[in-house]
Order: sequence, then C-alpha cells, then structure tokens
Amino acid sequence: MTLNYHKEIMTSHPWTFFKLLFNWKSSVWKAVSVELLVWLIIYAILSVIYRTALADWQMRSFENVVLWFENRMSYFPLDLVLGFYIKLNVERWEYRYRRIGYIDNPCLMVAEYVRGHSEMGRQFRRTIIRYCALGQIMIFRDISLRCRRRFPTLDSIVQQGFMTEAEKMEFERYNIHYKQWICFNWAYALVYEARKRGLIKSDIFTKEVVDQLKEFRTDLEWCNNYDWQPIPLLYSHVVCLAVHFYFAIALIARQHVISEDNPNKIQIDIYFPLMPALQFVFYIGWMKIAEMMINPFGEDDDDWEVNALIDRNINMGMAIVDGGFDRPPELRKDPFWDCPVWEPLYAENSMEDNGDGAKGMRGSASQANFHPKGEIRMVSLHGRKISDSHGLKDHAMTVWDDPTDRPIRKGPSVLSLDGLRNIRGQIQKTAHYSLKPDGNGVASRKAENGKVTDKMIPKSRLDARAETVVGEIIAEPTSPGLTIFTLEQAMKQQLPPPSVPKEVSPPPTFIDFDEIFRAGRFLDADGAPLPREEIGELKTEHLSKAEENKKKLPKTYGLPRFPL
Repeated sequence: MTLNYHKEIMTSHPWTFFKLLFNWKSSVWKAVSVELLVWLIIYAILSVIYRTALADWQMRSFENVVLWFENRMSYFPLDLVLGFYIKLNVERWEYRYRRIGYIDNPCLMVAEYVRGHSEMGRQFRRTIIRYCALGQIMIFRDISLRCRRRFPTLDSIVQQGFMTEAEKMEFERYNIHYKQWICFNWAYALVYEARKRGLIKSDIFTKEVVDQLKEFRTDLEWCNNYDWQPIPLLYSHVVCLAVHFYFAIALIARQHVISEDNPNKIQIDIYFPLMPALQFVFYIGWMKIAEMMINPFGEDDDDWEVNALIDRNINMGMAIVDGGFDRPPELRKDPFWDCPVWEPLYAENSMEDNGDGAKGMRGSASQANFHPKGEIRMVSLHGRKISDSHGLKDHAMTVWDDPTDRPIRKGPSVLSLDGLRNIRGQIQKTAHYSLKPDGNGVASRKAENGKVTDKMIPKSRLDARAETVVGEIIAEPTSPGLTIFTLEQAMKQQLPPPSVPKEVSPPPTFIDFDEIFRAGRFLDADGAPLPREEIGELKTEHLSKAEENKKKLPKTYGLPRFPL
C-alpha cells in the first residue's frame, strides 16, 4: 500500500524530512540497496587486488587505466538523459492519475435526474452505477496485477456481487476480445429506458447523465490506452545502459591511487568510496523513480491501490443514488439570518492559528497609498483638451489642459490645401441639393443621354455622409495659432456659393472624392475607414448633344457609387 506521509510533513521543521529518511518502506534505501551492495562488493574486490596482489609495474599500469577512465567519465550525459526520462514519466503518471476514474459525478447526476421513489426507480439508479463500477473492474483487470489477482475470472466478479449470472451469460455471448465497452453500453441503454418511462423528466437532464457516464468511461479508456502504448523501449534501453555502464566503469575510475610517485595519489585514503557511493544512490534512485512511474498499476510500494478505489466507488455510489436520494434537510433560516454581518467563530484552542482572519483576505497592493495632497487633476491620454461633447467636461474634478501644452497630432493636417478643397467641394455639393416638399429626400441634377434629369437621394444618407466626411475632419486638433472653420461657419460666411450659368440648370459641382479617399476621410458610422470597393469609382458622363450645346454646358460628372 502507498505510504502516506502528509501528516508528518504538515508543518515544516528543519528535521521534518530527516525523520522520513529512517522509513524503510518506499524509501530510496529499499530501492537501491541490492544494486548498491553488489557494486560495493565488486569495488572492494578490485581495491584489495590492487593494493595487495599486484607488482609495482602492474600497479603503475592499473593506475594509468584508472586515470584514463576517470578523464572520460564526463562522456556519459546522465543528467540530460535521466532528466528528460523522468519528466516524460512524471507527465504520463500525472495524466493517468487524473483519469483513474472517480465515480462521484456520475452518481450525483444519476441521483438528481433519475427520479422516483418506487422500486423501479431505485433499481434503475443502482443498476446504472453498478454497471459503471463493473466497467471499471473490466478495464483494471487488464492493466493491473492487483485487480487481476482479486478478480481472476468472471465467476469471481459474480461472487462479489458486481455481476449477476444472467449478465455473465450475456457478457460471454460477445465473441470478441475487447469487452470493456459492454457494461457502459448497458448503462446507456438503461438511461434511455428511464427517459422513455418518465423517470428522467427532460432530454436536457438525459444529456447531463449521459455526458457524465461518457466522461467516466473516457477517463478509464485513457488509462487502458496508456498501458497499451508505453514509452518506446529504445528510450528505456538508452537510460538503463547509460546509468549502469557509467557505474560499471566507475568501479575502476573511482579507485583510490596510493602510489607515492603518482601525481594523482589520493590525499586521504579512507578505503571506503564515500562520494562514488552517494553518487550511486542518487543516480540509481533517480532511475528507480522512473521505473516505478512507467506502470503505476503494478505491485510496488507506491503503485496505485486500484482495489481500494473500486471499493470506494461502489460504496460511495450506492450511498449517493440510494441512501442519499431525495433526502435534503428541511429548508430553514440559518443561524445568522438576522445578523447583518457574519461574525466568524473559532474554537478556543484555534485562536492562535487563525492568521490575520480579522482583516480578511486582501490583495497585496490594497494597502498601498497613492493619494496625492490636494486636488486630483484629470487630463486626456494624449494631452488634448476635453471636447465639448465629453461626458465629464462639466464634472467638478475635471480641468482643462494648460494653454501652453502642445497637443499631440496624429494623421495628416486638416488645414492642408486638399483638406480645404474637399470641405469646400462637399459644402458646394450640399448647396445644390434642395429638399423635396415632404422633407424626405434631396434632388440632384444629372446628365443622362444629353438630358438633365433629377435623381433622388435620401436626405438621411446625405446628412450622415456629410457629417462623417466634413464633421470628422474639422473635429481634429490644430496647431497653435491657426483657426479652423466649423461647417456652419463655412456655409454661412467663409465660402462663396458656386456660380451657376443662367442658360441651363446648375449641374452638380465636382467633388474630389479620390483626394478625400487618399487622405483617409471616408469613414463608416463607427469611425472606421471604408473599403475602397464600397466607395466605387468616379465616372465621367459626356453629353451626346451637338457641339454647340457642349459649349453652353460645362462638363458634368456623375455621382460616385457609394452611399452618401
């Protein structure tokens, strides 16, 4: 059984783990004792032969061999090889432990959604959980020696109450090798039958139960798959050979040189190889950890107690779906119902261990004080003044930037020649539109096949585009000392109305939309640039009248195909 030492290390002391070193079970001494004893015996035999049975010239030859091997011990990258091997085995070990199969959630869902106090409802709940436990036994029998020893045959499973004789006969009818899925298939069929009989009130509840059973089966299947596909044997061979050959060579390379005329003579001859023995314990112990974690379903001291898990699952499962079914306590007010603040209580002998409970849980930065003296001054992120439309402009704690602050400018200048030309063109274009009597649209004049016709454009589209193109441009900050026109000022004062020929109806004035597009001024309602394909292309339409009419009428331009 796995040694649980958490109680001994619950409180950290300098001697906590030193006391655990004297445990024999699950200890490194038990893991490496046999190999260490054999290695020390061989080392002692070679040392005795070197010290007593060799002539002088033989001793010098042996010492040369010792020096040659010692200089090449670094050729074995034990740290690298063992490090990756341990990491791989720990990851596999941890993943399988998370999916070893705890039946709590399936039992809770079955008890909650498979209703009924009758004998039939109770039988449905108990049988579904028993089939889940039976499926776990079938999988563990194939991957665990302890479980296989407990359940050597199907008759032993029947004798222990996990399977009936009728279920055993049905199980043996399947003439296939892999049969772990059969028990879960029976459980799914019972869930479906319970839904048909109305024991499960909703399809959503049925899905919840099926999902929990599926997750439980999938976890067990992963344990089976990891047993079926282990770590490649080549990797284990490399690690085993590297470690054992290293210490086989160390039997010679770590011998103490005792010749007086040898420059590598050991300073203190203690006969016992203390440092090589400690190195042997560490590296061989490290390899033993990896060997134990390769298959945690074996019979080592720290392998998993799958039989105890099976007993736990069946006992807890039956208690949840049967003994604990539909037995909540009566709903009453809690003892702190009339208390506005829940005052925590402690046992008298635990008052010293409550930590800083009076202050509660607080963040590490909650005690930092950054309150400046006086008023807190709020400014924009880019150093700009707060606009008139800002929601916090009139707030008592909001102030304007200093007049000497230089605003941070982004994008092209709005007072460039192109920008002013585009504003003027947009205003001139707007001036040539006239509202319909009902106020729902505007009329523009367009030449088609030599005739000047009216084209209706919704006023809402025109207003939205004018506000986006012109209003967004004039809202940008300007350099100090320059004045920017508002749309209203430009319409009333700054820009003259376009000249209109007296002979013909006034055509729409040309608007340089390509210039606006190159300046990035086409925006949607959210302020993002419009794609070029949405804007369309400018098309020039020529009048097809006689040459004398062309001299009277200026060249007209059609409206581009984009929403105004």
